[in-house]
Amino acid sequence: MFLKRLFVLMALTGLTAAPALTAVEEVEFTVAGMTCLGCETKSANALKKIPGIGLAGVNYPNGKGYFMYEGDDLDKTVQAARDALADLGYDLLLEGESVTVPLTSEERANADLYLVTEGEAFNLKHHMAKGKITLVDFVAPWCAPCKVLTPKLERLTVERDNIALRKVDLVDWESDASRIAQGKYKVQGLPYVMVFDEQGKLLGTVRGNFFDQIMNIVDGGEAQ
Repeated sequence: MFLKRLFVLMALTGLTAAPALTAVEEVEFTVAGMTCLGCETKSANALKKIPGIGLAGVNYPNGKGYFMYEGDDLDKTVQAARDALADLGYDLLLEGESVTVPLTSEERANADLYLVTEGEAFNLKHHMAKGKITLVDFVAPWCAPCKVLTPKLERLTVERDNIALRKVDLVDWESDASRIAQGKYKVQGLPYVMVFDEQGKLLGTVRGNFFDQIMNIVDGGEAQ
């Protein structure tokens, strides 16, 4: 984690008041998944709503950002910042962290994952992986957060041999796949992931770029 410790003198009113020394941390990070200039303002405003964070800024062209923190639990605040940006569909990466490495052609060939449909009608019951937890990842080419989340799910199928991934490309909201996704499977936004157990029973759903929430459902299913 790249931090800069600053010391700010807070002037107090009154002739006899002494200056108080307050430690302030500057946290620098990179944002993955931004695709628009307006993302800068949305990201900065989301960070400023977190208790303890004062100044915050994000630069769209290079994805660099920072926030100034004053408090006694920086780790908790960094996690809150991750969650706030994840809610917008982005990933907050500290120094030394990186986006998930895409699967190699060999890894992909050996992984239990495939594309169910690309805009056409489908039925998920025909695509459950027997004896495995099945993740169904609803995506679209224009979904920037999907491009951040999907590689993590694909990597998961390599790291855990009891997990399979099925991708449903909606293409757009007017496709047959989208009609079925919205009607039968209650998909109202992307990213959207459904988690099924080894018998094809739905364990839970997650809307948004929240990999940790998906893993909580997966781990809970494995413990049953």
